[in-house]
Amino acid sequence: MKYLVVLFWSLLMGQMVAYLGAALSHTGYSPLTAFIGSLVLAVVVFIIGKIAPPNKKKEV
Repeated sequence: MKYLVVLFWSLLMGQMVAYLGAALSHTGYSPLTAFIGSLVLAVVVFIIGKIAPPNKKKEV
């Protein structure tokens, strides 16, 4: 379930960032390019989540 949530939000935020970036730089907006970039970013987040060591807190 957490993978679906990360994928959904990365796609949504990626589309928003790409649209705003295209508008601010006066270039064309390509939803397909934004979709591919969002997928790549989501995969990177998944990989970091798997290889990052867990944060273990010790009680005193």
